[in-house]
Amino acid sequence: MKINKYRLGKEISLYRSFVIYGVGKFAEETIHILKQIQKKPEYCVVTSNNTGKDYFDNNINIYNISDKAKDIIDNGRLVLIAVSEMYTEEMTSLKRSQKCWLHFFSPRAQVDKKAG
Repeated sequence: MKINKYRLGKEISLYRSFVIYGVGKFAEETIHILKQIQKKPEYCVVTSNNTGKDYFDNNINIYNISDKAKDIIDNGRLVLIAVSEMYTEEMTSLKRSQKCWLHFFSPRAQVDKKAG
């Protein structure tokens, strides 16, 4: 699956900073692409950290979303969704509960949309 690096870089550049939601396989793929375009997230967020790790990809902090929601909103951070489609309902619910989460961008969703 190919992600348009130019488009991703352009989208990220519209925001002061960005974070990644997720720390699994899709997040690993996203980090790999971000490294190619010399971009690094401020940190990663998850609904609950069951990995037992404090860092993702060796140097990116992992936080619970509930602990960072205010920071994301107050600083206008873009949230890159890097999880499988089975978490779609959870993301919709999370977006509703945070009320101010307006800017979600998923490179994988954009690719899937073009492919379909």
